[in-house]
Amino acid sequence: MLIVLGIFASLLIITALSWMIETLVEKFIGAPLDIFFPEWKKYKPLLMYVPVALGIWAAFIFNFDLLYLLGLFMEIILKSISDELGRAVIMPIAIGITVFGKVITGFAIGAGSNYLHTLIQKWFKKPVDPNEKP
Repeated sequence: MLIVLGIFASLLIITALSWMIETLVEKFIGAPLDIFFPEWKKYKPLLMYVPVALGIWAAFIFNFDLLYLLGLFMEIILKSISDELGRAVIMPIAIGITVFGKVITGFAIGAGSNYLHTLIQKWFKKPVDPNEKP
């Protein structure tokens, strides 16, 4: 149970970091450029690469890897199912923290908090048992 709490704490930190980077880049880089350099507006789409670079940098600094967290979560779920059934369930290959995972996580952080919220809702929700009564 503590591992699951650790996974969700990491996801919360990653989502908060994503929101902070997205907000701070817009407020402290985008807004001043709009005010002091009006000709900058035609290059504004390039601003989206700043949070991505910061997100990748942050993922390396804090050693964040969403693929590792997803693998760990799936391992816990499958172990739980295995215990419930009383027999072994095929376990996925353990995923370690990798450079690729950190880069992908950095892209997710840079893409913004809405992107990460959608990702978490899709992959990290507890499966619902259709036979379970509310």
